[in-house]
Amino acid sequence: MKGITNILIVLAWCLDTFMDIRKSKEDDGSIDFKDAPRFIDNITQMPGMIKAAPEILDEALDLDGEEAEEIAKLVIEKTGCHRSEVKLVIRKAMQTAYATSHCVKTGLELAEVVSALKNSTKEIVND
Repeated sequence: MKGITNILIVLAWCLDTFMDIRKSKEDDGSIDFKDAPRFIDNITQMPGMIKAAPEILDEALDLDGEEAEEIAKLVIEKTGCHRSEVKLVIRKAMQTAYATSHCVKTGLELAEVVSALKNSTKEIVND
């Protein structure tokens, strides 16, 4: 058995972020700079979520009944959703994790390309 450590990391990050967004919108209907402190934990935990994301498929394919129940309890505890909504919440959370991981990875790759271009431009100018 592979366990569910990475699933729990990714799912907890997604659910915490979702609930923080919901709380921010409840305050005044929008999310703005004054809500930033609410998202500090989400931002600092993002590298761990991105690192865990590639492992969740293997863990999900090896899931047993006890692990599935542990995941369901986490979802219900963090969101207050009804048991019948757990699968939908998990699916949405995993889509969010994938999209976030992909955007951050793409952003880091773009930063590397820009850095490489800046360095190559300096070399061309200096030649």
